[in-house]
Amino acid sequence: MAAQMPQVMATGDVLNEDSKGLLAPDATAAVRAPVMLVRGGDSPPILGAIHRGLAARLPVVEDVVVPGAGHMVPISHPDAVAGAIRSHLDRAGDLRAEAG
Repeated sequence: MAAQMPQVMATGDVLNEDSKGLLAPDATAAVRAPVMLVRGGDSPPILGAIHRGLAARLPVVEDVVVPGAGHMVPISHPDAVAGAIRSHLDRAGDLRAEAG
């Protein structure tokens, strides 16, 4: 399937070799905005480990797990993802208001 998707194949250097340095210890240090990570409950277990690793590096993070969804959760469960995004943006707005 991936061989039929040139966009996926073109990400090899970034995903497999971290050519952008996203895994460097300080790569996320400048991120101050609330971050929402989304994964399907039936996604490969490695995604949970990736989310935990990212969450440990980010100051404000929410890990959303959509039950019954796999790796393509935005496509297979768009309503659940849209609802999660809506809730996340509402909370982010609340945080901004509190910070004044």
